[in-house]
Amino acid sequence: MCVRTRLVSSSSARLSKAIIIAVIVVYHLDVRGLF
Repeated sequence: MCVRTRLVSSSSARLSKAIIIAVIVVYHLDVRGLF
């Protein structure tokens, strides 16, 4: 159980980091496109 919870937490953390990076990249692309 502990190993599973650790794997889930690590995967969710990676997913959240990937989403944040994607949002930042899209935001910068939008800003460059506007300006």
